[in-house]
Amino acid sequence: MVNLEVASQGVKQKLGQSYLFWKGLSILAVILSLFSLVLASSYKSAVSKNTLLLEALESKVLETEQKLAKAQQDTDKNMKVAFKALTDEIQSARSQVDQQAKILEGRVNQINALVQLQGVYGSIERAQAAILREGDYTTAADEVEKARNRLAKISEMTTGDQKANLQKLQQSLQELAVQLQNPTPSVTKVLGEIMDKLGDENNAPPAKSKTPASPGTEENPKPDASQKPEKS
Repeated sequence: MVNLEVASQGVKQKLGQSYLFWKGLSILAVILSLFSLVLASSYKSAVSKNTLLLEALESKVLETEQKLAKAQQDTDKNMKVAFKALTDEIQSARSQVDQQAKILEGRVNQINALVQLQGVYGSIERAQAAILREGDYTTAADEVEKARNRLAKISEMTTGDQKANLQKLQQSLQELAVQLQNPTPSVTKVLGEIMDKLGDENNAPPAKSKTPASPGTEENPKPDASQKPEKS
């Protein structure tokens, strides 16, 4: 009898200990569950806040990108306008420089043409003098050739009708050079006509044609056969 009571008390004691153990575990499980719920709620709230922050940041980034794109477009547009204005100014300045260069070139050509023209007059006058004073048709032919070459240079500096007229004068001088190979009394008359044409073409006073007088007259006395003509 005594052994049964001791055994029953031992069983009761073990059962009581087991009950307390499982009860403690149950309470701990409840506490852990509540703590998990709190953590989950906090995590959800944090995620929600982070999501809102990310959306706000994305919106800001998109807005900034749009502003940057617009600023870039405005900058490109302004740069294009600025470059266009600069290009126009450069073109205008270049056009003015070209115009001034053409004016200066024309003036230089005009001066050169006048210089060459003086040479043409001088050559024709020397050709006339060589024939009238000395009967030297070879020297006259050389001077006519010089005059023709100078006219060719003047012709290169001119255009239009003036160029055509100068080319005609060149042709006349060419024909005169041929005539000087077989001289006739009309040669000096042709020289005078060419001088007149040069005067008309360049608004200069025409030269007087010097036609040789007949031998033995007072204007051109016949030289003594023993005397040679003096060269000027």
